[in-house]
Amino acid sequence: MSLWPIQSWAALEMGELRGLFASIRVSGGKTLITGIAPTVLDAKRPLLIVPANMIKSGQTEAALEDLRLHWYIPRELKIVSYSKLGTLKHADFLEGYAPDLIIADEAQKIRNIYEAACAIKVRRYLEEINPACAFIGLSGTDRKSVV
Repeated sequence: MSLWPIQSWAALEMGELRGLFASIRVSGGKTLITGIAPTVLDAKRPLLIVPANMIKSGQTEAALEDLRLHWYIPRELKIVSYSKLGTLKHADFLEGYAPDLIIADEAQKIRNIYEAACAIKVRRYLEEINPACAFIGLSGTDRKSVV
């Protein structure tokens, strides 16, 4: 099993720039990009943020398990939902976990960095608390809707 051209490009970009923003079509290979990102960036405490329905359905974890049959996908990749991260109860989650890599799947969910609770927390963490933390934003949504 080898990387598709878009995945090769993404790995190169994230490695050179210590981050990535990519709008890649649905079924375009974002899950594998997510899985290999911690290795490419030598992340020790990677965090993947996904929509809650992807956690409830087990979709994300199942896809990563399938990829582990062919790729090294670190088990340290912690998965949390946007909705959980946006609650008052989990206000200090990012500071407590202290990720060195944040991967936002469906990154359009945090595009409003001045009003949405989850987006505000991620922006604050990246800008003020841990500016050395790498960030990867992935989306399958139309580019015009993401930015």
